[in-house]
Amino acid sequence: MIDLIADKTEFNKFIAILPDLIKDENYFLSLSARNKYLNTEERDFYQLGRTEMFGRLLARSKDDYIIKMKDLAVKLQSRTTNNGKEVPSKAVVCYANINPTSMVKAYEMFMDEMNKEILASFYAEQKKKEANYESIKFADRVFMNCCQKARSRRVYIDVDMDTKDKDIFDSFSESLDTSIKHHIIETHGGYHFLIKCDTIPDKFNLYMHVDKADYKAKRLAEPKEVIINKNQMVPIPGTNQSDFLVKVIK
Repeated sequence: MIDLIADKTEFNKFIAILPDLIKDENYFLSLSARNKYLNTEERDFYQLGRTEMFGRLLARSKDDYIIKMKDLAVKLQSRTTNNGKEVPSKAVVCYANINPTSMVKAYEMFMDEMNKEILASFYAEQKKKEANYESIKFADRVFMNCCQKARSRRVYIDVDMDTKDKDIFDSFSESLDTSIKHHIIETHGGYHFLIKCDTIPDKFNLYMHVDKADYKAKRLAEPKEVIINKNQMVPIPGTNQSDFLVKVIK
């Protein structure tokens, strides 16, 4: 049995900083296979295809998170590439949404999406055209898309630093107001600064400091970027990202 958790200490650090769930909330996590971690020969050999985010699950509590990680491992074991090979471990990444999902919002989004598809199919048939039932057939995928997008509360803002340049890291860290609480996740190619929203002073312009860091990153010999990560998904600490152990370093 594959164990996606390579370091339980780092994994538990991440679980500890996740917001406690309230009301209709769940945690959203997923499994992906990324072509970008394979070289040209490996891409030709494995033929991953469009397998990015092929496992998506909801955890209903922090205790349930470890169970869902095992469920993702089962999904990985049963998955093959386009040419029938095992998914290479160096391409596998486990992601989590840093903010809770509202199931009520997800349900509302799902109803809107499905109503559009059902009406489009109905009107197509009225006009003697071929109706497209693909989205209706794959309603479960539509629902999980909605779950990923349906943020309940914005507990954290994720500043995604796609570089390990020390000067950029240090200058951005030092630019944060001392009252701002944050955690830092180190990944294969950079860092995620999880900024606690309710600790940001009213007059502190986080976006300005992100833009400054991004300007520096784009002027590196190999240009990188520093952005506000709108999809809120981060690699899960304690798991491997292209053979790199993702860690909580603050």
